[in-house]
Amino acid sequence: MTAADTIAPVHQPSARSDAAYAPHVDTSSVASGTGEKSCGWRPAPGELVSLWDMLTLNAHLFLDLMDALSALERTTAEMHKRLADMLVENGVEQTAAQNILMGWPVEGEAVQYQTMMRDALKGFSLEEWEPILGDLERQCALLQLKFSISQINRIRTMAGMESTSAGFAVAFGELRRRIMEEIKDRVFVSVAPETQKYIADKNPFGDEVRDRFLDRSEDMEACGECLGVGLPTACVFHLMRIMEAAVCDLASRLKTTVNPKDTWGLILQPIDAAIDALPHGKNASNKELAKHEAFSEAAAYLRHVKNAWRNNVMHPKRTYTTQEAQDIFDGTKTFLQSLIKLPRR
Repeated sequence: MTAADTIAPVHQPSARSDAAYAPHVDTSSVASGTGEKSCGWRPAPGELVSLWDMLTLNAHLFLDLMDALSALERTTAEMHKRLADMLVENGVEQTAAQNILMGWPVEGEAVQYQTMMRDALKGFSLEEWEPILGDLERQCALLQLKFSISQINRIRTMAGMESTSAGFAVAFGELRRRIMEEIKDRVFVSVAPETQKYIADKNPFGDEVRDRFLDRSEDMEACGECLGVGLPTACVFHLMRIMEAAVCDLASRLKTTVNPKDTWGLILQPIDAAIDALPHGKNASNKELAKHEAFSEAAAYLRHVKNAWRNNVMHPKRTYTTQEAQDIFDGTKTFLQSLIKLPRR
């Protein structure tokens, strides 16, 4: 029996390895909760990704590819054993057989066996393994696993050289280790179901509020993201920047001025005085009464924010719990949405 005869049966795909070579799940287009995504989709930094997205778009295909890699590892291990048995059957002594299989220097008849095996490996390796290596490389590229891609290219180089079954077995094992280690370095933040709504909504206060305070639009998006990923104090800092602009806007509508760095009492004092100066008595018209009521309502919502703030100034206290940040977020949203409906005085 020749080395080629020994290798060939090992590479006849079994039902198990054939399944590994052809992924059984069609992931070319999978519907997720946020729309259609292709299997080549990769989330952007900070994008909200559901467990459904991660599993349906990547897991099935990647697990099939890892199964294919396992099949290659098993194939090379089995090939190594068959070659060892062949050498023993042909009367090659154990030390020489080991040198042949490992590609170490040999002499005499052993050189012929070693050359036959290397030629046989060189003949099928690229053709048999390239489809799987190509799929693995594409998946590794999506996950930015650069060291794994380097190992895949190294295996390709080996396939074009005089390599041994033992060398390929080690190379495939190293590829598996690199993939596992690099995947462990990719981390994701888990978002609690109750705060998911805050990070999913990139425009949490509505179009009118955003358009009114365009210079605070980044803070509007960031405060929800901070709340969603468990950073309540950071959320309140962004809300502070929004509220500074909002109270100045309210004061401007009332033709008065405030300093958002002052205490809440000093901020509310001129606002209350300006509202109280609006016509609202028995002699006021319906339009004037409606205007006074609208400004009074906005001032009441502002007080709700003040009470939730839990500090005598508009600067965040040392830390906030998630519940406290949620209260401030919801109060701020209500105040802002009432603010944009107000007329100029």
